[in-house]
Amino acid sequence: DSNVMPDEMILCNIVSACGRTGNTSYNRAIYEFLKENDVRMDTHLLTSLVTMYAGAGCMDMAMKFYMKMSVRSLFISTAMVSRFSKAGRLEEARDVFDQMEKKDLVCWTTMISGYAESDHPQEALRVFEEMCRSGIKPDEIAICSVISACANLGALDKAKWIHDY
Repeated sequence: DSNVMPDEMILCNIVSACGRTGNTSYNRAIYEFLKENDVRMDTHLLTSLVTMYAGAGCMDMAMKFYMKMSVRSLFISTAMVSRFSKAGRLEEARDVFDQMEKKDLVCWTTMISGYAESDHPQEALRVFEEMCRSGIKPDEIAICSVISACANLGALDKAKWIHDY
């Protein structure tokens, strides 16, 4: 019967499976199916779609579905910051970061690393200082990213201060 629609759980599993293949033609087919069948998109399905598109490097599509989410988890927002950073789209990464109501250590470190790895060491230091002012205590990963940024700036005394932090 052509009127049979998969339920939410099956759709989420299909989206996840297609995302793991890396085949972008599947991504397009899923998008067309959802549009043609006017599928109601809840948080679980939207999260699966964001993950699938971001994993394939299709950040514009990932952002399209991300923006439809009424509730954005810390996990999915941090993943968007990471993917945008890795794609060199730091302004968009920072926009997602700034829109987050709550930020944990992983989220802060993701933004710091994004700047440090994209040759924006001064911004990495600014975000680190902002994190410290917000009361989040850095871990070894955050410290390593900031020390790398200091090395790129030639700010060795600042790197030593951060190392001793």
